[in-house]
Amino acid sequence: MVVPEGLLFGSSSSHTELRRKLVEEFELQAVISLSPGVFKPYAGVKTAILMFRRPVAEKKADSRVWFYDIKNDGFDPDKITGGGRQLTPEKNDIPTMLRLWSEFRASGFSTPPGLEGGTLLTTGEPEPSCWWSTSETIAQYDYNLAAGRYKPRVHQAAPEDNPTDLIRQTLSLEKEIASRLEKLLKEVEAVE
Repeated sequence: MVVPEGLLFGSSSSHTELRRKLVEEFELQAVISLSPGVFKPYAGVKTAILMFRRPVAEKKADSRVWFYDIKNDGFDPDKITGGGRQLTPEKNDIPTMLRLWSEFRASGFSTPPGLEGGTLLTTGEPEPSCWWSTSETIAQYDYNLAAGRYKPRVHQAAPEDNPTDLIRQTLSLEKEIASRLEKLLKEVEAVE
């Protein structure tokens, strides 16, 4: 099912209840976040694909939801010619996503590709395009299905700037701002 991205994280009771049903009463298998502009020129809203199956009699205790973030769909979202978008086949995440989806399906939807959501990656590691989270974790976050909510994060190295130098620079900027404001005030008062 293709849905507007707002459905994935909307805070109304109907949004939350729909997401709860997908996670608890159906077998939500994947949330595929589509790149912005994928439906241009017809619609500009960001969208996602929800993959799920009919309600299951016995839900797995450790069910996992796979997230995939498509950054490029093989078309340039900003270059619309002749009623459609220009092809950019060298930038297309869909073939990789389909291959990984096939692997996930072959595992009986028990072993999603990618890292567990929320994993902290070391500085310099590339951002992953896919990850997974358990239905229990999703429930803890009010059934929020926004892909970025569970995305593994790359650890940012602490800046090596000396705090004393930063404070001195800030004070210097503040003095310069105050000086210019005093000058501006005198000019305004002279006009009045």
